[in-house]
Amino acid sequence: MPRAKSLPFSLVLFGTLASPLFAEASDLVVVWLNDGRMLAGEVDPRTDAERLWLRSKSPTFVVATSADWEHIKAVNANGERLPVEAFSQRVDEFRPKQPAANVLPVPARTTNVNETTVVTRPTLQRNAATRVASLDVEARVANWDQDAAIDGVEIRVFPRNTFGEIIPVSGQVTAQLLARNQLPAHDRNAFPKLGRWSIRADTSDFGAYGALYRLPFRGKHPDEEFSLEPHGLVEVSFYVHGQGRFASDATILLRRFNPIRRDIQRHATDRDP
Repeated sequence: MPRAKSLPFSLVLFGTLASPLFAEASDLVVVWLNDGRMLAGEVDPRTDAERLWLRSKSPTFVVATSADWEHIKAVNANGERLPVEAFSQRVDEFRPKQPAANVLPVPARTTNVNETTVVTRPTLQRNAATRVASLDVEARVANWDQDAAIDGVEIRVFPRNTFGEIIPVSGQVTAQLLARNQLPAHDRNAFPKLGRWSIRADTSDFGAYGALYRLPFRGKHPDEEFSLEPHGLVEVSFYVHGQGRFASDATILLRRFNPIRRDIQRHATDRDP
């Protein structure tokens, strides 16, 4: 009778009210499962040919989590993205390094007592691998139907953890498109708002290259507004459920220079009754 495959589970040893801390960045392994969940920690000695074990520890207890190798979709080890098969073959390389028992501490460098040395260390926050630390945005005007006209703005959002990894999250994305008139000093409406959109974001929207959202123009297209500068600004705010609000912006080219299309559009405008 075939052995039933168990789902990933956690063991809590020496339970207390304290919260676990992730491994040092040099030992951190982050894996994404086929069901969309993410596990993070250092490689546990119980890892074998059937299951990968990851653990996070504090001074008072250890939390260990495991998953079948066949349930793992992607791996990032020490900041390096690896195929699952390659990682399973090299897993011993990523086990935490234990200091040799006979190695003595290196003596501190002799310094002048009046010299001040500033040392900056990265501080890993609790659940650093699964929490958003910053937001990156890319934006462009795009055409997504059968005609040649531009239909709206496409934005890609990249919520990243402290290690730079893209984190699939859910929440609300708000974006607005700003332009600039060619003579802003002589115009009260120097930076007109060309559109504002709100989109519901879900973890299923995310892939290896962030999440893509299409924002259709509702009014006049900016490539038809010859009084505007060709470059605009897309401001994006992402409210992530349970984590807070993150903001970013991106420069966007509103109008590609094409003298023939410009003249055709002007001619059509002049002929309108």
